[in-house]
Amino acid sequence: MLLEQPVLAGNNPPDKPVWHCSIHNHRDDPLLPDQQWAQIAVAFADGVGLAPAGDRASVRWVAVRHADDRASAPDDRIATFVGMPLRDQPAQEPFESRDLELGAALGAWSEAQTLFQLELLGPLDAPGMDPTWLLRVVGHVLQAELVLFYGPHVDVSAFRSTRPEDGLYVGGETDITPSRLTEMLDELAAVEEGDAMPNWLRPAPDY
Repeated sequence: MLLEQPVLAGNNPPDKPVWHCSIHNHRDDPLLPDQQWAQIAVAFADGVGLAPAGDRASVRWVAVRHADDRASAPDDRIATFVGMPLRDQPAQEPFESRDLELGAALGAWSEAQTLFQLELLGPLDAPGMDPTWLLRVVGHVLQAELVLFYGPHVDVSAFRSTRPEDGLYVGGETDITPSRLTEMLDELAAVEEGDAMPNWLRPAPDY
């Protein structure tokens, strides 16, 4: 499941990182439009204390509508999946400030880097689960993509063109800091110069 991937790519992932809840109306109730179900999903996540409405630094979640007619299901319903919990956000620390600090770290590292062709995008308009920053790294040996999300969380995918048989590597960390982000980038640069993949990256699972 898509929501599980950032968790499974991290260190010591939990056995059950996604919580599922089904929400449905009564079979005698009228069918609801998608927009109304979306409002219900937001109100539900807010009401049970999982994700306050408008708080993009809270847990990741998605609602999926299973049926929109009585022929395919006895009632009209949605399933809500809640993903990895992110760290609590201190009231005095707006999430925008942390994202800008991480973006500044990406920018500073990119400006000093001579091994790669780089593409840095951000800050991005990031509602919900969308990324806040994106860095694409292309070298003679290594190709990688780093994606930052609210939390803060970083997802990394990397591929060595000199060892295509190894396939794609993935990894990620939550509660990332600018110094840790720079350290991870330096470890990727070391791969370009001949080092092994860092231990926080592991082969992507086959599906």
